[in-house]
Amino acid sequence: MAEKGKPIGNMKFGLGIDGTKELGNTLDQLTKQFKQAESAMKANVKAFDGAGNSVEALEQKYSDLTDVVKIQEKRIDVLNKRRDEAIKKYGAESKQVQSLNTQINNQTARYNALNSQLQKTGKEYIQSKAGVTDLTKAIKDNERETAQQVKA
Repeated sequence: MAEKGKPIGNMKFGLGIDGTKELGNTLDQLTKQFKQAESAMKANVKAFDGAGNSVEALEQKYSDLTDVVKIQEKRIDVLNKRRDEAIKKYGAESKQVQSLNTQINNQTARYNALNSQLQKTGKEYIQSKAGVTDLTKAIKDNERETAQQVKA
């Protein structure tokens, strides 16, 4: 069984979002970070595949999804800024603005799907962790009762 902090196969991949300020916030850079974070998330899911919905696997999935959602938010912000600039430069009815609106809509749909998955994983994690806590308490109670019976 996997120990806390030790994923199955001793594999743990991660990507911090902290580096986005140093690298800048261009759409290309955010897209690369998103793909990297998504790749790390897939690798972690594979590493925990045998563990099913263990607390550790759900915790890692939640962490990975949080990183991906943050990057996706930044991508949408960059697209919104680009659209605002395009409106000033080309007008609200221009092809450039229409194209950016389509991109924003697509990225927003992707964000909503990821956010929904994040919330679902968060609920599963909380329920799983509560179940482990209850089980641990029951085991300790059982050990105490057994120790008392042995003494008797």
